[in-house]
Amino acid sequence: MAKELTSLLSTSSDVRIIGVTILAPEKIDIDVKDIEQSDALPEYYRHGFEVVVSGEYFNLMNLVKKYCLRTISSQSLISTIM
Repeated sequence: MAKELTSLLSTSSDVRIIGVTILAPEKIDIDVKDIEQSDALPEYYRHGFEVVVSGEYFNLMNLVKKYCLRTISSQSLISTIM
């Protein structure tokens, strides 16, 4: 994730990171109807973080736009693979 964030910010030289907070992991509950299957499944956790950035309005909006476009293209790539 750090590599992706660095790559995204390298395209926006006028936007700076001024804070990062690592959030507590959250267990992801998987709805499994078969109890025998549920014991065999691994536990999954969501690891989140918050990033505080600083910059001028239009530079920040361009950063958000780039992030959204990357997210959309990543999701379409994942759905194509699956």
